[in-house]
Amino acid sequence: MIHDIKSVSKTLGELSDLGLRISLDDFGTGYSSLSHIIDLPIDELKLDRSFISDFHHDAKRQNVISNIIQLAHGMGLIVVAEGVEVEAEATYCGNMVVTCVRDTTLHILCLYHV
Repeated sequence: MIHDIKSVSKTLGELSDLGLRISLDDFGTGYSSLSHIIDLPIDELKLDRSFISDFHHDAKRQNVISNIIQLAHGMGLIVVAEGVEVEAEATYCGNMVVTCVRDTTLHILCLYHV
């Protein structure tokens, strides 16, 4: 939980200026919120595994994921889907132009787009 967003944003900005890339992990759960992608100088949004798990069977979950991806891309963020376990999930993420997909066996598939 971030209590002083201005201070955290300043510190992350300084780290970014040094060439570090900033990721917002576990987006959509716990303490991560939409305000964080607005207020913090992040480069990458990591979708929590709980969104990805079995979403290919759930139209509501697909809609939420699709909108998060569109929002993130509209802000120029890289999107990472964590916890991809089956080919259908990887295919869906690839079709949505998710930049990287990390599966549970630590394989990483990166899709580059312009």
